[in-house]
Amino acid sequence: VTLDLGKAVKCYEKAGNLGNQEAAYDFARMHEEGKGITKNIAQAITLYAQVANQGFIKAQHRLTDMHRNGEGIPSNLGKVTELY
Repeated sequence: VTLDLGKAVKCYEKAGNLGNQEAAYDFARMHEEGKGITKNIAQAITLYAQVANQGFIKAQHRLTDMHRNGEGIPSNLGKVTELY
């Protein structure tokens, strides 16, 4: 079986837009890591925030880590406290 990351990106995006939180998280992760799509940390943060605001724990944790460690954004411990 051949892995087609471009097709996977489209599938995760579509499923995420239909309300699948796990898919939305994975779509954000693909942006963060540049897998199957151009790496875009700002877009990843936006996508993580959207699904985190829906209560998806994995996205909340990843977004918190990014704020704490200054990954793609300035470190913001106030935001970390807010997210936890």
